[in-house]
Amino acid sequence: MSDNFHHMQQYYSLFRLLSRFREFSRGATASAVVFLLMAFTLGIALGVIGLKLKSS
Repeated sequence: MSDNFHHMQQYYSLFRLLSRFREFSRGATASAVVFLLMAFTLGIALGVIGLKLKSS
């Protein structure tokens, strides 16, 4: 009986860990998208500046 309870505790902690990880990955995905957009914008800006410096 106590062994079964221990298994239940393990499953419960694993489930909590998974749900926390899912929340974290959702947040990480959102921040990754924001980071990619920022890097993309920065890359375009640097490219434009580089072209202007080359042409001048």
